[in-house]
This record gives sequence, C-alpha cells and structure tokens, in this order.
Amino acid sequence: MKKIFWGLFLVLIGVTVDVGGGVVKILPDVAGYLVVTAGLMGLAKEEPAFAGAIPACKGMVIISTGFLAFQLLIPYGAYPAAVMAAYALYGIAGYYFMRKIVMEIRYMEEKREADLRGKQMEAALAVFLISYLCANLILIPLAVLAAAVALLAAKIAFLVFLYRSVQLCRKAVPPLEG
Repeated sequence: MKKIFWGLFLVLIGVTVDVGGGVVKILPDVAGYLVVTAGLMGLAKEEPAFAGAIPACKGMVIISTGFLAFQLLIPYGAYPAAVMAAYALYGIAGYYFMRKIVMEIRYMEEKREADLRGKQMEAALAVFLISYLCANLILIPLAVLAAAVALLAAKIAFLVFLYRSVQLCRKAVPPLEG
C-alpha cells in the first residue's frame, strides 16, 4: 500500500519546470505510475482483487510516457486543441484508474472488516472529478481559478485519506506488500 500511496503522490502533486518553452514535471506521471504498478503487483499476491488494476496502471504508464515525450518535443503554447482535449481525457482516465484502486480498497475493507477510509477517498475523488472537469471546460477565469483550488484541495484530501488507509492497513490487517 505504501508504494501505491507514493506513486499516486508523484502523479497528483507535480512540480514543473520550463524546459525550452515547454512545461515539464520534474518527476513525471510515468514515474508515479511505475511505482503504483510495483505496489499493485506486490499487493495482488495477497489481495487478488488488486490484480485487476494492474493492466489499467500499465496503460497509464504508456499514455503518460507519450505525454511526457510530447511535452519535451513541443512548446506548451503550440499545443493543438486536439492535444489539449486528449490531455483532459488523460486526466479523466487517471480519475477512473484511481477510482478502481479505491474500489479495491473498499472491497478489502469489507472482506477484512476494517475501516481503511475508502468512503472518504470516494468523496475526495468525486470532488476531484467535478473540479477537474470545471477547470478544463469552463472558460471564465474566476471559475477556472475556483475549480483549480477545489481540484488541489481534492488531491490533497485524497492523498491524506490514502495515507491514513496505509496506516490503518498496518494496524487493522496483516501486513500487505506494495
């Protein structure tokens, strides 16, 4: 579970730098998804339900690698509208991937009769999705700013609940790899 937390931390909290007119994350999403994949593979040995998220995570590795290459090759201002739309869809795919992980945590809660903060993660992800859509679809600057702030808050809340889930998992259930 720790690897899943740290991998999603890298995906959700990004520090960017300007490289030749393009904006690139210092630790790109692909690094985070690779860490999550390793965590899921370890966790799937003890909780087979998590194995279902591995192909989706590998898909996110491939897609995020493509976006990283694109960011390195083309300056940010020169992105065609189709690429911006694809990037928005990439964010939605990331949401569904994280939702899959939360659903597996919820399953583990039920199976082991332990509160691992799955409901709270679900709520944070709902705010994440709504804020993400608003930030990418609304063209009113103040609304975009408000959506961006809500999105940041949802990311932080999700990570806090996931971190708490890792701690609770250690206390409430036998140690899990990943």
